[in-house]
Amino acid sequence: MEHRNKIYRDLRDYIDALARRELLHVIDEPISKDTELVPLVRLQFRGLPEPQRKAFWFRNVTDARGRTFDGSVVLGSLGSSRTIYGAALGVEPTEIGRKWASIHGNHLPPRPVGRADAPVKEVVVRAPDLGDGVDRFPHLISTPGFDPAPFITAGVWVTRDPETGAYNLGIYRGMIKAPDRIGCATDVPTQHLAIQWEKARRLGKHLEVAVFIGGPPALLMAAASKVPYGVDEYGIAGALNGAPIEVVPAETFDAMVPARAELVIDRTKFAMTWSPLRIAAPMAHGTVVARFGISRCDPLRNSLARTITAKNSVGIRSSVNLGPAELTGVA
Repeated sequence: MEHRNKIYRDLRDYIDALARRELLHVIDEPISKDTELVPLVRLQFRGLPEPQRKAFWFRNVTDARGRTFDGSVVLGSLGSSRTIYGAALGVEPTEIGRKWASIHGNHLPPRPVGRADAPVKEVVVRAPDLGDGVDRFPHLISTPGFDPAPFITAGVWVTRDPETGAYNLGIYRGMIKAPDRIGCATDVPTQHLAIQWEKARRLGKHLEVAVFIGGPPALLMAAASKVPYGVDEYGIAGALNGAPIEVVPAETFDAMVPARAELVIDRTKFAMTWSPLRIAAPMAHGTVVARFGISRCDPLRNSLARTITAKNSVGIRSSVNLGPAELTGVA
């Protein structure tokens, strides 16, 4: 079949494949990212049989302030159904397990490319001239009425162990707090980014990080996987994709980022703050999860953006956050 063992170069290549397989809704009507977009997509998880679920591509996104965006939003493009998950891996749904098993011990290291061959460098914006900064892109409010701000929900955070230099790629929710400030909740101290942050703290250093959105779907598959600490997710992503991931140096610190990402925010220095949070129960799709309504202080890692690089006409990939009764698939 057309999609078997498909090698995707970037998100746009993957969107084309979904469209050819009729696994994509393309929405050109104006839709608010703050009040309408995610609730619309979430409806398919509350009534449609799994084989009928599709990814969504919103090409005319607005917000509650009436702003429009040059970028578009892709939602539900990885795990809305087993068919879509298989398409992201380039296999049939029945071959998903075999595909994952085949990559163990067969990782493909990333392939460095020059700036001229890195579409993510088409637009470069540096501080102090960030303008609207990260707020210039259509980041979503996943649960209107509960989320306190837009969040980066499918951003991959690239960090390096401050002692060994080993890479970690992980998906963590990022709260848009200001044009140059993103909050990152790692939730538990065993998350690999949290381990690296704690190492940096003990060494008296900042943990520098880049956040990227887009790229081949295998990058997000690898970043979401639970592998031992120190295993390079770039190598996993290359094996899943069937070809090495093309990478290029970040703008402001020593790290490699995907050359074909839609957007990269880098030189985000982590600092720890303490914020009082009211914990409501039970609400797995909100910003905080707990069993009992109590008050406590949770550590939030805040990051400062110094440089934004992007393709022209950015496509933002996001994830669907589901409540317990809806948790039949993830996107």
